[in-house]
Amino acid sequence: MEVFDRVMTENGLTYFLYGGTLLGSYRHHGFVPWDDDLDVIVPDSLRNLTWKVLAKISPADYVLYFDFACYWKLFSPHWDSIDERPWRFPFLDIFFYQDNETHIWDACPDYKKYFTYAKSVVFPLRRRPFLNLSLLAPRDARAVIAQTYRIDVCQSNYFCHSLEKFVRYTKIPCSRLDSVHPFVRRTYMNGGCNETLVDQGNITKVFFDWGVSC
Repeated sequence: MEVFDRVMTENGLTYFLYGGTLLGSYRHHGFVPWDDDLDVIVPDSLRNLTWKVLAKISPADYVLYFDFACYWKLFSPHWDSIDERPWRFPFLDIFFYQDNETHIWDACPDYKKYFTYAKSVVFPLRRRPFLNLSLLAPRDARAVIAQTYRIDVCQSNYFCHSLEKFVRYTKIPCSRLDSVHPFVRRTYMNGGCNETLVDQGNITKVFFDWGVSC
């Protein structure tokens, strides 16, 4: 993710955190603890340029797999193989969005009905925490996430990416996991939202998101 952000930023190309990765940044300042991949989304109009800049990364370090119509995968050739599949685990999924004057939507027809957002809640993009990184995300991350996910409900994966198969999932109120996993707590103050990451009662990170409500 660090390499992807650096390459895209150096070349002036837009992207932002997407799906479960955006949820992880908002709720955990990193991965959702049981998530196993990374998701970003890029303007469909920049698809060719994105390919050109990512293709310049040394294949000894990272490989771009783009045989899927809807999304690409970026991964290291040194990571774990998955049966006979041509990509490795873990990986970064790169999705694409189309837009009109008021909205953006996932360019994949199967995802469009679930992932369509008003531009007013997405732009301008702003950086927010993901582990030790600061990555691009929608202006109003909560509004974007709430269209697809229950932020207060923790649901395990229904698809295991390391095995590439569907698995049984469960969901419970996130409050029941407070003592087990790190969660972000929010307080509105001084014109913005103060985000505090609490892990088993200990504050491990603080982030102030200026100009937004909690």
